[in-house]
Amino acid sequence: MEKIRKIVLSIVVCMFIVFIIYIIYSMYHGKKEYVQRKYSGIISEIRNLEGNRDLPDIRINNQWIPFSIDDSKVKHYIQVGDSIVKKSGTEIIDIYRKDLNGDWKVKTFK
Repeated sequence: MEKIRKIVLSIVVCMFIVFIIYIIYSMYHGKKEYVQRKYSGIISEIRNLEGNRDLPDIRINNQWIPFSIDDSKVKHYIQVGDSIVKKSGTEIIDIYRKDLNGDWKVKTFK
């Protein structure tokens, strides 16, 4: 009986370690994809689809861009008509918005 208990415990510990490695790998891979991602254009539409964890999709250049967790840092700031720029190789998102004088002002999210 003691031998079976040790085997079961070993299996559970191994499964836990594999799960932790998977989580760390997924986080690393997701961050790497986000840094490589690029998009830019004027936001023509913002939608929130049900079941999307409150992450919006934005429409720029007639293309829907789904926001990831990393993109979500701008979700409460963006508006239709804003210009949004995410360059490849960086985590920075710039949002350009016209002020009352019609001049573009930039807000940077790091």
